[in-house]
Amino acid sequence: MRNIKEESAHIITHAEKSSARVKADSADRQNIQKKLDTCIDPMNPAEHSTGVFNIVSRRIGNECVHVDDALAIGMEQMIALKTHGQKVFIAN
Repeated sequence: MRNIKEESAHIITHAEKSSARVKADSADRQNIQKKLDTCIDPMNPAEHSTGVFNIVSRRIGNECVHVDDALAIGMEQMIALKTHGQKVFIAN
């Protein structure tokens, strides 16, 4: 016959339920919340910048930043370098 009192005394707690794990998970959730609070709300376009905007640091690039044209600008620079050599870049 099974002794239920003895078996219940040896119940093993799952690692996810330990107090240290619960504290660590709580701290993780708070850190994630802090990080999300510093980011823009992707569901609120009224807050969004019309220019280049870093969603994590909330820094706005000035008007001379053209990341959408970066490939074209780089290609123009490569052609100028091949055509005219380094003197084009030294002059600028």
